[in-house]
Amino acid sequence: MKYVGILDKIEPSIDSPKEEVMVTLTPYSSVLGDHGATVTVTFTNADPIDMFNYWFTTNDPATGKPYAYPLTLDPSNPVSSGVTCSYPCVNQTLDSVFQTILTMLPANFFYRINVDKSVTLNQAPTTAQHIFYLGQHLSKPKYSQDWTGLKNDIVVNGNAGATARRTGSDISTFGQRLLFKQDTRLTTNTMCGIVAQGLLTVYDQVLFRSPITLVDYRGDAQPGLGVDIEAILPGDTVEIIDTTGVTSSTTWDNFLWDNAGWDFTSGALFNTVVTVFEVSYNWDTIEISLGAPRPNLSKALLALMSSFSDFTMTQ
Repeated sequence: MKYVGILDKIEPSIDSPKEEVMVTLTPYSSVLGDHGATVTVTFTNADPIDMFNYWFTTNDPATGKPYAYPLTLDPSNPVSSGVTCSYPCVNQTLDSVFQTILTMLPANFFYRINVDKSVTLNQAPTTAQHIFYLGQHLSKPKYSQDWTGLKNDIVVNGNAGATARRTGSDISTFGQRLLFKQDTRLTTNTMCGIVAQGLLTVYDQVLFRSPITLVDYRGDAQPGLGVDIEAILPGDTVEIIDTTGVTSSTTWDNFLWDNAGWDFTSGALFNTVVTVFEVSYNWDTIEISLGAPRPNLSKALLALMSSFSDFTMTQ
């Protein structure tokens, strides 16, 4: 099973002798945009993981069921992050709350909605969970290095004059690239600083985007080719090994090996650990996005709406 949702629209049609029906499916993950905090929920010196768990264990007064129902917590989630924060949630969707929580957590945390309606919140490991070999598991990969979204000067403004600014060490390299964040729910300089640092960690880096197609190993007539496409999930870490390039120098008959241009590695994406951001399923293949999600107009519009809401919706 790779998808769980509900039918939101049915369009039957008859074109003799053919009969068909078009259906619109809405995943259960849509509750993150449909449910939210309509009354003030204040967290004081709380672990961001406890703040995240609250929405799965506390009933919404409007429905009598947990805010995130029917989603549940993945039992393998960590119980502590070692960080404490204070933040009031009000007039926010769950997606907006969770995105704010991610800025409070240490680097490389993510959350994922699984097909069993559980939600995983965890930190991407620094070692590769999946290893793919160029020429064996994939061919003709493409990648880009993208600096267009880099932000190295973050200014966060809260309520009652609360503010904070965090800058990166690469301003002399790229020049100043400002990002303003306004959230009237932030009431202290300390909280503004935590959010500013979290945003700096996310935005002050080059993005390696790579769409890659992987073929399922089942049914392949050639053993050893393909991968188990059902074992790869968003948040997993992978490493692509470029077997065509030698990364160490050896001496052979007084000739320095690997000084020739045809023997260099294919690029920065290879032989490094990167995170899976998206997985799209086909019949016997998957398309995965490494390093960063693919640009999406709807997602950009949602981010703009959330930013406007954070600025205008007060306690």
